Amino acid sequence: MRRTTPPDDRVRLHSLRQRIHLWRAHREKRTRMPRDLWAEAVACAGIHGLWETAQVLRLNYASLRDRMATSALERSAVPSGFVEIDLAAVAPPPSSQLTVELHRGDGSKLCVHLPRGARAELLTMVERFLGGER
Repeated sequence: MRRTTPPDDRVRLHSLRQRIHLWRAHREKRTRMPRDLWAEAVACAGIHGLWETAQVLRLNYASLRDRMATSALERSAVPSGFVEIDLAAVAPPPSSQLTVELHRGDGSKLCVHLPRGARAELLTMVERFLGGER
């Protein structure tokens, strides 16, 4: 089954082909293709498929495949957004409030202003707030 892509994506692929062609025509011998061109080639391969992108851009299939794998690993290495807070290390300035703002992946937000010394209540509120995300 052949996948169809919007015309804008085709234009992007052929525009990239032209940019790679220009780079090849003006490069010094044996220099590596710039990272921005590789990054766009990886993005195009995600839309058009690895084989078609390698053919249209005249890139080595294995090199493009390896860069796609590396890109996927880098994306998966991005932290999930969870931050552990050592409440014992949180020391608000004298005679002030402790302000904590939390955001969940579903868009919910919790902003808490607590008086000094109310750390135990904060832990309970954070646990309940984060528990609602599941």
